[in-house]
Amino acid sequence: MDERTTQFSRIYTILFIVVGHFLIFNIFVGVNIMNIQEANENYHEQVIAEKEAILARKKDSILHSQQEDVRKLKERQIEKDCGNFYEMVKPFQETLRNDDYVILEDLVTSLDWIDLYLETLEHTDETMWNIQQSHFELAHILTESISKEISKRLGK
Repeated sequence: MDERTTQFSRIYTILFIVVGHFLIFNIFVGVNIMNIQEANENYHEQVIAEKEAILARKKDSILHSQQEDVRKLKERQIEKDCGNFYEMVKPFQETLRNDDYVILEDLVTSLDWIDLYLETLEHTDETMWNIQQSHFELAHILTESISKEISKRLGK
């Protein structure tokens, strides 16, 4: 019996060490994976924050340069006592290109944008109505063909 107990205790010890090793190793791997994932998320958040900060600085510099140009034009208008602001702005307008950045305070309040949005909604409604009508027509054709097929099979 003593020899048997020694053998069971050895087997128990070996199983305990093996099972314990697997459990502890898996927990260790899981904790490391969670730490790496958290570090990646923090890094991505930092990258996004840096990109947003760079974009905000760029927008601010563009807005500042636009305001500075307008201020200079107004000062020149006052100095020269010109009555027409549009004549003074003409050289500035000629330097503008299609790909220049323009910063608006709120794009949604622009009348052109509202008109375009309403027209887009009208086109969307019309397209949706056409799709719905096509669906109804397709369903009607399928119903007709199925009823003909059923009546043929019942008639035979």
